[in-house]
Amino acid sequence: MAVHAIKRGVSFYSFQEEYFLGQLDIEGCIKASADIGALGIEIIPEQMMRGYPNITDDFYRQWHSWMDTYGTTPVASDLFIDTKKFPDRWLTVDEQVESVHRDLQEMNDGVIAVAAHRALRSNPRTRRADIEVEVDEGVVSLSGKASSAAAHDAETMARRVEGVKDVVSTIDIEEPERPEKAERTEQPERAEPPEGPPGPGAMPLPPVPPGPRGGRPSADPAKVNQLLKEAHAAMKAGNATEAMAKFGAVMGMDHENEEARQGMKDATILLGENIRKMVPHTEPSPR
Repeated sequence: MAVHAIKRGVSFYSFQEEYFLGQLDIEGCIKASADIGALGIEIIPEQMMRGYPNITDDFYRQWHSWMDTYGTTPVASDLFIDTKKFPDRWLTVDEQVESVHRDLQEMNDGVIAVAAHRALRSNPRTRRADIEVEVDEGVVSLSGKASSAAAHDAETMARRVEGVKDVVSTIDIEEPERPEKAERTEQPERAEPPEGPPGPGAMPLPPVPPGPRGGRPSADPAKVNQLLKEAHAAMKAGNATEAMAKFGAVMGMDHENEEARQGMKDATILLGENIRKMVPHTEPSPR
């Protein structure tokens, strides 16, 4: 008997009528998805995220809270290139590239944030701490209040999340008060995890060297070259969507990579040509 790991998900396109009529809000859509066992969520940002792409931090915190509450995972973000955004002209190629890059970066940051939140909730120390997580272009920012042990664990766990470029912690350290006198000698709580094998229920954390402060590490050249190679191969095969994803991944790691930016422009043009082959092309009417 064949065994597969395919999981069920849902696109919020499925709820667009209920959402438009006010029968379900975003949380209602998430809950309905979870109730039927569809734990993978495709969000439609332009349709359901007020103010997109300028989303408030409060919305992001609420979004991550919903993901935790209902056990769901954001697996896709619908991507539009609104070529008729302006009534009297088409978007330029540079504007289309910037739109794609923005959407890819927003999606990547969202996935990292959800993974970081869940990692912190899996550890008894960090679960009880008041730690906020924000992600901007792959850089995780930790803030709030916690003990030194919880702050150390939070930074270590955040660095282990896939796709994280750097972790910046501004967590305020709050140690529990200790009595001045004790009737008997007790082992004080240690700020660092004890050496040796972990006890029952403890979460072993391998030491991770701290990343550079005040800046971002350079992208892995081997990974960048491999993605560029795959992107150019996709272009030769006429697969504009795959090429844009590869070039976008490179730009996410190295925003100044000129080869990736030019490749994104070429892929966007190719995508437009492919679309025009499938549908009639009409010019917008100037107003």
